[in-house]
Amino acid sequence: MIGSPKQRELLALLAAHAPLVVSTDRIVDALWADGGDHLSSLRFHISKLRDALDPDRNDDVIVTQPPGYRLGVGAESVDAHRFADLVATSEKLRGDDLREALPLLEEALGLWRGAPYTEFEYAEWARQEVTAL
Repeated sequence: MIGSPKQRELLALLAAHAPLVVSTDRIVDALWADGGDHLSSLRFHISKLRDALDPDRNDDVIVTQPPGYRLGVGAESVDAHRFADLVATSEKLRGDDLREALPLLEEALGLWRGAPYTEFEYAEWARQEVTAL
C-alpha cells in the first residue's frame, strides 16, 4: 500500500509521464506549490515509494535518471496511455473500416474506471492529464 497522499501523487505523476523522465524541478513544482526547496522531501518520498513498490531494491521500478526520475515501466503498462493509444489507432481506422475500429474502442472503454486522478484534482498537472484524456 502506498502510504501518504504525497507518495500517491508522486507515483501518479510518474505514471502519467511513463516511460519518460520527469525532472526533479518539475516534480517539486507539481507536488509543492510554495516554491520552497523540497529536494530532500522528494528524495524521502522516492525512497518510501521504492520501499513500497520494490522492497528488494532492484531499482527498476523507480529509476533515477538525470535530470530526475522515471517509472520503470513502458507506456503500455499505464491504462491512461493504453486508452489514448487505442483511441488514436481506432481513429485512423475509422475511415477505412469501422469493424476494425470498434473492438479497439471497446477495449479502450473497458480500461475506463470512473473519473481519472480524482485524488489529485487540485493539482494542475492532474487537470492537464484529465483534459488530455
